[in-house]
Amino acid sequence: MTSYEREQDDSYHGVRQPVYNAISYTWGKFEQSLGPAIKISGVHWKIPSIESSHFTVQEFMSAIEAASANSQWLWLDIACIDQEDQRVKIDEIGNQAAIFERARTVYAWLTPWTTEKMEHAFYILDTFCPVPVDSQHTKVFHYRFKPTNKLPTPDQHSLLRAIENITSQPFFKSVWTL
Repeated sequence: MTSYEREQDDSYHGVRQPVYNAISYTWGKFEQSLGPAIKISGVHWKIPSIESSHFTVQEFMSAIEAASANSQWLWLDIACIDQEDQRVKIDEIGNQAAIFERARTVYAWLTPWTTEKMEHAFYILDTFCPVPVDSQHTKVFHYRFKPTNKLPTPDQHSLLRAIENITSQPFFKSVWTL
């Protein structure tokens, strides 16, 4: 993976305003001083190492691969924001809403939540609070969850547990979540 610096005319490696995907995830609270980190060429700052209990380098690479499957370009904060220059970091964090808005697709990686537990929680939530699909707003989350195994009809107690499970995930506690 290679990171390209933005040029004056909003070009990256000679491509003006490339169509890109973006990935949103949490990592700041899980940074550690030692350990393996993802390798990204083209950056002059230290890429942070993350506690393996939150995600491993291999899991991160898999998430990046999935998020970039239909695009040649991916906006990834640690590759696009200088992690050692606080002024640049603050400016770019202020631009994140616009960065995500311009992306073709934004992926939310809800690590370390397992897919099975996530689908179960959202299935229960969807059962109690169905969301109408609005094809006019393709960037709005509107997927319906259908679990792979048969689940009993949820009750109010399971709804409460599902909401607690959702809101306890690091992604939903992050001040950077957009």
